[in-house]
Amino acid sequence: MSSTLRTLRSNRSLRVAAACLTAAAALSLTACNNDAGGVRSSGDTQKSSTEQSAGQKSQGNEARTSGSEGKDEAANGSGTSTKTDAVTRSCSPETIQVEAEAVKSPINHMVLVATNNSDSACNLHYYPFVGEEGAQSTLQPVEESKPQAVATLDPGQSAYAGVLLSAADGSGGEGRETENFTVGLADSEGSPTSDSPMIVEAPGGKAHVDDSAKVTYWLTDMKDAISF
Repeated sequence: MSSTLRTLRSNRSLRVAAACLTAAAALSLTACNNDAGGVRSSGDTQKSSTEQSAGQKSQGNEARTSGSEGKDEAANGSGTSTKTDAVTRSCSPETIQVEAEAVKSPINHMVLVATNNSDSACNLHYYPFVGEEGAQSTLQPVEESKPQAVATLDPGQSAYAGVLLSAADGSGGEGRETENFTVGLADSEGSPTSDSPMIVEAPGGKAHVDDSAKVTYWLTDMKDAISF
């Protein structure tokens, strides 16, 4: 083999070796760069994005929680709500006017009409304490007429109490004639108030009353009041 041929082959081998070294160095550098920054950079970016999203979600949850707490407080009356329930006073002789009216049917009945003449609502409790003028006792109530709720009268409204004056069959005794009745009011416990009884004239100026006489509770419908 000539010296020229050996020289060419030697130079070719050196170039191939150099190329291999260059390629290996490039691959190594790329791998190093990926290890040094590529993966971590992507991870850091993903982590930063995740943390930001979590922070926004946390702030949103806090805002919703705060809003819910505010609603709960308002519902329970412990927030900024200033709504209060008004307390309706009891009716008194100064706020209502009571009159006695005759009824055609049933016979031997009359009805007491109590009208609120004040400028605010009031409650009529239980039944009126009705008596003949000068008598020590009052009429017994008709318990079957007891309503489920107290009679509340707005200004100008009326409530009614039916009065059975005497028994149609005479079972209440001989009876007597009465020109006036006394009408007292009950408190929220059903006891007579300390107010002086009102004097109410009998319908037509005179009424026949016997021992069977009774009175209903205060009712807001006149038909109900005279149905007992």
